[in-house]
Amino acid sequence: SVVGYDAVLKKPLSPGWVRMIQGNAQPAGSIKDASTIPAIDDRVFGALRRAMAAEALREVCEAFFADSRSRIAEIRQMAEAGDIDAVRRLAHTLKGSASMIGASRLAGEASAIEAGSYKSSGDLLQMIEDLDVQSRRVESMLLATI
Repeated sequence: SVVGYDAVLKKPLSPGWVRMIQGNAQPAGSIKDASTIPAIDDRVFGALRRAMAAEALREVCEAFFADSRSRIAEIRQMAEAGDIDAVRRLAHTLKGSASMIGASRLAGEASAIEAGSYKSSGDLLQMIEDLDVQSRRVESMLLATI
């Protein structure tokens, strides 16, 4: 059964909706310094706001927040256990969900983890901490707007 953010953002997505979001998004890419990317891509989040009723948007955001917290905790746990393949898979999933909601910097930070842009386990743990901080920042910013 589908849970969390994936349950709220129902798949398959309509081709028109995907084209609209893709037309408004800038790919996060694999970057080393996500601080140059805006926290929220207003074009993507604005497209969501126009496409959804306020209550539905709030539901999607709340599911995204809960899912992000859970995935980041799991990323940390897998990193501490040395399971880098799981870390990369989870970071990839987080990157995709963050991109869909317009959390560009969070997506960029997840992309850097997925790409293995760290030199040591200590670097990876710091990147995960930065991911957590950015996730909380996005949550605060979006809660203020929905």
